[in-house]
Amino acid sequence: MKYFIPKPVARTSSYEAGLSLYLNNNSGDYTLSLFLLFKKGNTQKITSDLLIQTTGSDGLKLKSYTSELIEMNGDFVATAIYILDGRDITALKKYNLKTLSFWFDSMIGLTVTENKDVLVKEFNCLN
Repeated sequence: MKYFIPKPVARTSSYEAGLSLYLNNNSGDYTLSLFLLFKKGNTQKITSDLLIQTTGSDGLKLKSYTSELIEMNGDFVATAIYILDGRDITALKKYNLKTLSFWFDSMIGLTVTENKDVLVKEFNCLN
C-alpha cells in the first residue's frame, strides 16, 4: 500500500477538510480518503458519495466505500474512503480541485482554497 498524509484543502468556520490518495500495490486500485474535522456543530459520519468539481469541464461522483467517525484529541473527525474508477483517475491526474460536496442531513459544499493540485501531485509521485 502506498499512501500520502492528508493535505488540507478547505477550511470554513465549521469544518476543515483534507484529502489523501491511496494505491493498493497488489490490485492496482486507487482510493481517495476524505478527512473532515468538525470545528462546531453536529458530528456525523459521511455516508454519501463525494461530488468533486475540478478545473475540467465534467464533475466527478465518487462511490462511497466506507466511513468512520473518530475522536482524536477531543475533536471529532469523519473519515470516508472512495473508490476511483478510470474516468476519475484520468481527471484527477490532470485537473486541479475546485469544490467538494457530500451530504449529512443536507448538502455540504466546500470550496477548495488550498492545495488545489494535491491529487495531481500525488498521482505524479505514484507514477
